[in-house]
Amino acid sequence: MNRHETESSPFLINIGTPLLLLGISIFAIAFLEKGNALPFELPRAWYDHRFLWLGMGLFSFLYGCLKLQGQKPKDKNWEPSHGGNPFDRLILYTREECHLCSQAKDILWEYYDFLPDIEEIDIDEDIFLKEKFDQCVPVIEIDGKIRFRGQINEVLLRRLIENGLTER
Repeated sequence: MNRHETESSPFLINIGTPLLLLGISIFAIAFLEKGNALPFELPRAWYDHRFLWLGMGLFSFLYGCLKLQGQKPKDKNWEPSHGGNPFDRLILYTREECHLCSQAKDILWEYYDFLPDIEEIDIDEDIFLKEKFDQCVPVIEIDGKIRFRGQINEVLLRRLIENGLTER
């Protein structure tokens, strides 16, 4: 699995905030203009196509909210207190077209320096694995023990890395 396969475009990641602000700005201008509180005259295009502007403001606001939903500020400078790789083997059980599996891969790649190579297994190619993990992919197995089902908790992953390093 290539590290760059799951990385999102920085443009798509960073577009949420500007779109949200654009939508809020358009609604603020419309509100102030309606009450004759603007200290300047708006361009003629505003008056000729007011519904288009309001539609664009609504779209920008909603799309900006959608892009920001679920994003949390990350501590990009986090490192375990001890260097090295605490684990011998990491298996990621996935299936095609699984958005949680893609999120799990993204998170695991962020901690690539502290984890062994990621062995990715498609559960749909093995009847036993499909029966075992059908409704709970992604599943992350580290050194023979299942650590995550359905979603990775990044805080717990950091704790595993930290504790794994101190136990070795």
